[in-house]
Amino acid sequence: MQTNTAEKRIHDAYLQCKNTFDPGDALINDAVTIKNEEENLFYRLVSDFFIQQKQKEIINK
Repeated sequence: MQTNTAEKRIHDAYLQCKNTFDPGDALINDAVTIKNEEENLFYRLVSDFFIQQKQKEIINK
C-alpha cells in the first residue's frame, strides 16, 4: 500500500513539474528569480531535463 502511495506522489510531482517547467513557457520561467541556491539548482536541473525531453521529441519527428 505504501508503494502505491509513493508511486502516486512521485507521479503527481512529475506531472506538476512537467506543467511548471514546460519549455514553451521558457521566457516566463527565465524571468523568475530564485534566491535560494539549492532551490535555484533544482529549478535549473528540472528545467534542463524537460528542455532535453522536448529536444528529443523534436529530433525524433
